[in-house]
Amino acid sequence: MNLNNFYNKRLEQKLSIVIICITMVIIFTSLTFSSVRNVINMSNLLDDKFATSIQLNSKLIEAKFETAEHIGQNLATYISSSLAELVISDTSSAVLSEIYPSNYLPIELSNIERVLINNMWTYMQDDAMITAIGVYFEPYKFTQSRETYGFFTTKTNLQSGFLDIHQEYNEYAYEDYYLLPKTTGMPSITEPWEDDYGDLVVSVSIPIFKESLFLGVVAVDMSLVAFDDIIIVNDDFPTIVSSILDNNFNMIYDSHSTYKVGLSIDDLLGEQSNNVIQMSQSGNGFNLRTITPNPEGGQNLMYERYFYPVETLDTIWWTHLGVKTKDIYKDILGAIAFDVVSGLTSLIISNIIIAVIIKKMLAPLKGLNQVATNITSGNLSAQTEIIHFDDIGQMIQSFNDMSKYLQNIIAEINTALTLMSDGNFIIEDKITAQYKGDFTVIKTSMLDISTKLRHTLDTINYSASEVNQQAEGIASSANALVMSTTDQAKILSEFTNTIDNMTTTFANMNIKINENTAIGNNTQAISVDGQLAMNEMIEAMIAIAESSRTISTVLTTIDSIASQTNLLALNASIEAARAGDAGRGFSVVANEIRDLANRSSETVKEIEDIIKVSLSDVEKGQNVVKQTENILSQLSSAVNNTVVVSSELLTMSTEQQNNVNDLVANVQHISESVTKNASSAQDNTNVSEKLSNQSQHLETLVKQFKF
Repeated sequence: MNLNNFYNKRLEQKLSIVIICITMVIIFTSLTFSSVRNVINMSNLLDDKFATSIQLNSKLIEAKFETAEHIGQNLATYISSSLAELVISDTSSAVLSEIYPSNYLPIELSNIERVLINNMWTYMQDDAMITAIGVYFEPYKFTQSRETYGFFTTKTNLQSGFLDIHQEYNEYAYEDYYLLPKTTGMPSITEPWEDDYGDLVVSVSIPIFKESLFLGVVAVDMSLVAFDDIIIVNDDFPTIVSSILDNNFNMIYDSHSTYKVGLSIDDLLGEQSNNVIQMSQSGNGFNLRTITPNPEGGQNLMYERYFYPVETLDTIWWTHLGVKTKDIYKDILGAIAFDVVSGLTSLIISNIIIAVIIKKMLAPLKGLNQVATNITSGNLSAQTEIIHFDDIGQMIQSFNDMSKYLQNIIAEINTALTLMSDGNFIIEDKITAQYKGDFTVIKTSMLDISTKLRHTLDTINYSASEVNQQAEGIASSANALVMSTTDQAKILSEFTNTIDNMTTTFANMNIKINENTAIGNNTQAISVDGQLAMNEMIEAMIAIAESSRTISTVLTTIDSIASQTNLLALNASIEAARAGDAGRGFSVVANEIRDLANRSSETVKEIEDIIKVSLSDVEKGQNVVKQTENILSQLSSAVNNTVVVSSELLTMSTEQQNNVNDLVANVQHISESVTKNASSAQDNTNVSEKLSNQSQHLETLVKQFKF
């Protein structure tokens, strides 16, 4: 519970809580002491009970093993003493062995054999826990006529009358019941093993000696069922379990299940087995609590375990008794639960009685609380009745007196404040009540407020007159400023229009310059193309001249050929004339050839004249083209200069336009500032007029007060 919440509760509740808590502490302390004492006493009683039970089990187990040892020891002693005293004479007759019917034995050995068998039958009949008794010899130790001599009898043999025999030494030589006593020379007990009938048994083995010579072993088998009488049946403890462990803490017998037989203490308890082994070093009984995993899943199992030594055959075995902790303490928990319920019932009844008594005794506080609530709400006329003039009654009387006193003080304060609210701050003659203690400050404060307000009102009246005069002066200045700023705004507006016209002119100029630059660029490109065309024309005319010269050379050759042809034709005509009629046809051909050669020579001369004229014309054309090329180059240079000048002019015009734009922006900013100043001046004029009106109104208001 939050402590602040506790302190904020009513006194009745706080007293009830404190008394209830004290009562709870007392009752729970008593319950705790009683419960602890009951737990200790009942735990001690149960420990004594289980310790007594496990001691009885230990004695019972010791008695069973002593019985088996006694049987084995009697048979071993009989065999040992009989063989030691055996004297076989030369005249002794031989009879068939009752154990090995195919073998003959001296009558002396046969008598030993007969007594041994009868004793074994007797022991088997007399003790139900004995399941088998066996006698096993070393090779040729019973008789020289047979190497293997070993036999045993069981409960079944009692009915059939036959013994079970071994034909080979190896059939029993390596069994625990034979090998352990042979190796140690001492009586021993084997681990549990399963006999031929499927029953779990332990063998108590007694070695047979003739002086110091080992002859064989007598083995007495005990069924684990024989230990069922150590089982403790108690309806109050359904989980109780009894078991037997050997000297190495291996499980020999378990009353609940056989699967644990043969397991070690480590397998059963895990790391907690170290505690068991350590506590067993004293050789005395002990008990401890263990926590082991639940094989079926769920919560771990908590057991109270009791151990007690079993002394048998010069070794110490252990009998164990375990029971679940919850079974042991369920009666204790039931008793504790009963005590708790009883305590809680007593606590509830006592707390109800205490609450009723406290509520009745503190009932007058409700009336006192109501008075305080009324005073808090502003109702100072509230009173409450005094029932008993005890501490609470005196407190109620004090509250009633306080209510009357506060009522008088509030009434006088109300009168003074009413006068001041009506504008009358002269209240000294109205404060007549007795103000005690801290209330003296209220009286002093009201008088100080009256004095200071009168002084303040006087100052306000004087200041209002001054403000009124100053406001009229401000209004006059503001009107002049408004007129001035209005004129400035008109001038700036006209200047702005002029600048806008300049900006438009510069923009148009830039457009024309851009167009001129574009035309110049086109003209420059055309002149460059003309120069290229002229260069190509010059190259073509040069090629024509070269071709004409080549044709002229060819024509010269043709003319030379025509002359030679003409000469040959002349020679041919002469020869034809010499030939007479026979060469007349050839003469005609020669004449034709000569005529053709003459015409070819004339044609060549005409073509040559034409070519000479053409070469002359080509040369003149080349000169004209070169002149034209020079003119185009000059034109291209002039156009290029024009483009450069136009670009520079465009740059200058653009800069000028930017400057004009900046000027326009600055002028607009100045215009806006002037406009704002004009607006501010107008606002100042309005404010000054309002201030003048307010100061006049303030003077009127102040005149209403008396000071």
